[in-house]
Amino acid sequence: MLFVGLTLYELASARADALTAFALDWRLPRGADWHRECHLLRAHLATGADPAALTHDTQLAGGKTGSWLHRHLATWQTLHPGQQRLMTSLGLTPDTHPLSPSTEPAAPSPRASSS
Repeated sequence: MLFVGLTLYELASARADALTAFALDWRLPRGADWHRECHLLRAHLATGADPAALTHDTQLAGGKTGSWLHRHLATWQTLHPGQQRLMTSLGLTPDTHPLSPSTEPAAPSPRASSS
């Protein structure tokens, strides 16, 4: 099948419609890499892995999943509602995940020097 006039990263409207019917959130604004990390997390958690065990250094299938998760928990308000919904369905929100910046231990405050 030839798709005349489409660029490398465009889909024919029939294909896009079929994907939308399959998964409403497939075309979120952050692209395929975002979906890949989310899918890896979903598959990892489906094995019974403890979400609380995820750290900054967690890697899944070569991806830096822990840093990806931390970044998105830290910037939760900038995520598309569909992205928030997908993360929430995995039980990964700033309010519930220990990797979230709001729940990490506070850095020690510098001591005031006395002169």
